[in-house]
Amino acid sequence: MKFWFGETVSLFGTQVTALALPLTAVIVLGATPLQLGVLRFLEWIPFLLFALLVGVWVDRRRKRPVMMGANLVRGVLVGIVPVLAFVHQLHLPLLYVITFGVGVGTVFFDLCWLSYVPVIVERDVLVQANSRVSTSYAAAEVAGPGVAGFLVQLISAPKAIIADALSYFVSFVSLWLIRAEEPAPPPPAPGAAEP
Repeated sequence: MKFWFGETVSLFGTQVTALALPLTAVIVLGATPLQLGVLRFLEWIPFLLFALLVGVWVDRRRKRPVMMGANLVRGVLVGIVPVLAFVHQLHLPLLYVITFGVGVGTVFFDLCWLSYVPVIVERDVLVQANSRVSTSYAAAEVAGPGVAGFLVQLISAPKAIIADALSYFVSFVSLWLIRAEEPAPPPPAPGAAEP
């Protein structure tokens, strides 16, 4: 339940940034359609570049510390955007770097959580647990943009991104509160290279 709660909050927060970040680029920085395309590209290219390497690496590690680290990094990076916008130091190349960094953190988190859920739930409720997270994902996809639009309208695009930064910290705390013992990963096969 702790993981599900934290992940649900984080998924809704991510939907806020999915709307507010491009609006920040357009409204605050005057980004062109091409620049918005680059921003979106940098959000997803880490999956193509790093998924296989990160997958091998996280397979040999405990998942919870990796997920907590990924959430901490993503929360800080996303939280920097409204601060920089407030002090008028936000510029497009920096926004590109932040977006890419958040994408890399997402690769680490997403590759861990599927193999972490079986550690914290019993085998007979695994399907139910995965279904709950999938339902939260679908709910965030459907309702998240509306929540994001409301926040952007209410407090501005850069300030709305604070909701996502806070959501990563909520997810971090929910993972920290989980006390299920995660078994050590199996040692690499003899002769296998360490990534």
